[in-house]
Amino acid sequence: MVNLEVAQDVVKLFNGRLQALDQPLKFPHKVAFDFGAAGVVAVDGRTGPLVVSEGGGDDADTRATIDLQSFQSLVSGKAAAPALMLKGKLKVKGNIAHLVKLRNVIASEA
Repeated sequence: MVNLEVAQDVVKLFNGRLQALDQPLKFPHKVAFDFGAAGVVAVDGRTGPLVVSEGGGDDADTRATIDLQSFQSLVSGKAAAPALMLKGKLKVKGNIAHLVKLRNVIASEA
């Protein structure tokens, strides 16, 4: 199980999983994952290949607010996004379809 303590850990996770994809993910959007005090991670594909960075999510098309523990459960496959939303642990502003498109990157490698 991956250990996520700060936003920088999420950036490393995303970048590792993006490199493992068979082909580049076409994603002409920007999504920000807001982890509260742990930071913000932006996933931006608006200008070409996906760029994952810490911070910079103010102009995102979609913003997901989630704590790192819940995000860790999501990426490990122990929790599903709809269940986290129903429990109030995942809040989305913007187009939820953008998060669905990223599920192949976020989902467990199992």
